[in-house]
Amino acid sequence: MSATSTVAKREIKTYFNSPVAYIVVTVFMLLAGYLFWSQLFLEKQAELRYYFTLTPLLFTFIIPAITMRLIAEEKGSGTLEMLITMPVRDWEFVLGKFLAGMAMLGGIVGMTMFYAVTLTLLSPVDKGPLITGYLGLLLMGGAYVSIGVMASWSPFAGASEIAGRQAAQGRADAARAMAEAAEAGAAVERSATRTQLEVALARLGIAEVSVAQGTEAHRIVAKKYAGGLATVAELLGAAALETQTRLGLADARYQAIVADAAARQAAGADLMALTVLEN
Repeated sequence: MSATSTVAKREIKTYFNSPVAYIVVTVFMLLAGYLFWSQLFLEKQAELRYYFTLTPLLFTFIIPAITMRLIAEEKGSGTLEMLITMPVRDWEFVLGKFLAGMAMLGGIVGMTMFYAVTLTLLSPVDKGPLITGYLGLLLMGGAYVSIGVMASWSPFAGASEIAGRQAAQGRADAARAMAEAAEAGAAVERSATRTQLEVALARLGIAEVSVAQGTEAHRIVAKKYAGGLATVAELLGAAALETQTRLGLADARYQAIVADAAARQAAGADLMALTVLEN
C-alpha cells in the first residue's frame, strides 16, 4: 500500500500546483452555497434537503474536472511509461489515482458541513438523515470518480501523445533521408575525386618516364659532344628537352597533391555523413 499512498500524495500535490483545485472548489462552493442559503433565507426553511437533492447534479460537472487528468496527463507527459517500469502494480497505481480523486471530493464536500453546523445553531437537527445524506454524497461521488478514472484511461486520452510521437518520427525520417542524400552526394564526390587522383597519378608516372628518357638523351648527346660527334645546338636541344620534362614532372606532382587533398576531403565528408546517418 506504500506505492498507492505515494501515488495518491503525488496526485494531491499536483492538484494544488495547478489552478484546477482552486477553480473546482470555488465553483462548487458558490453553487452549493446558493442552494443552501437561498432555501434558508428566501424560502425560510432550515434544512439541507434541497442541497442533497441537487448536489448529485453538480457532481456531473465537478467530478469530470477532477478526474479527467488523472491518467491522461501521465500519458500525455510521457511519465506513464516510467511508472510502468517501476515496482508498482497496476491496481496500486489506479487505486492511488482513485484515492486522490476521492480526497479532493471529500475535502470539497467536507467544507459544506458548516451548513449543518449552521442548522444546529438555528434549530434541533435530526442527525440520522444528515449523516446518511453526507455518506450518500460520498458514495455517489466515489462511483462518479471511479467512472472518471476509467474514462481517463481511455485510449483516446493519449491522442496528443500519439500525435507527438508521429511528428517526432516524421522529423527523424526526414533527418535520415537528408543524411542518406548527403551520403549519396559524398559517394559521388568521392568517386569523382578518386578518378581525378588516378588520372593525376598516371600523369605523374608518365612524367617520371619522360624525365628519365630526357635525362638519358641529354647524357648521350653530351657524350657525343665531348667526342666531337654532336654540335652545340644538339646539346642545347637535349638540355632544353630535359628541362621541359622536369617541369612537366613538377606540374604532375602538384596535380597529384591537389587530387590527393580533394580525395581526403571527400573521405572526411563521407565519414561525417555516415556519422549523422548512424545518429
